[in-house]
Amino acid sequence: MAETMPHFNTAMLKEHLEFSSEANDLEKVCLISLEDINMCEEGLVDEYPASFHTESDYQLAWKDNYLGCGMKMDELDECRDSYLGIIDLNKGIYVRANGNADSHNYGDSTSGVEDPAWKLWLL
Repeated sequence: MAETMPHFNTAMLKEHLEFSSEANDLEKVCLISLEDINMCEEGLVDEYPASFHTESDYQLAWKDNYLGCGMKMDELDECRDSYLGIIDLNKGIYVRANGNADSHNYGDSTSGVEDPAWKLWLL
């Protein structure tokens, strides 16, 4: 994320990911999903755990994240417009994706989707 988010506090991200210890086989992880809006607005590390994914499917990561929070399948329609922050380890980029198969790279001002401020995560 260094290219798209200069001065990002990687120590804070590392602490956050260590708290999110659900990954069993880290060698196979290719996506890490984060509730970026909530995290950056609240600045809380332990309130919003990351989810680790072994498939490079943004929509599957989005669905898994919401189902992992205890939502039921029929409740997903209510939040399809919600964006989720995804670190794509294969491509080395930070992406935001929603349940409508819309995605854009963080910092792409042409997308028309407001990126989270991350003020509390910047050095």
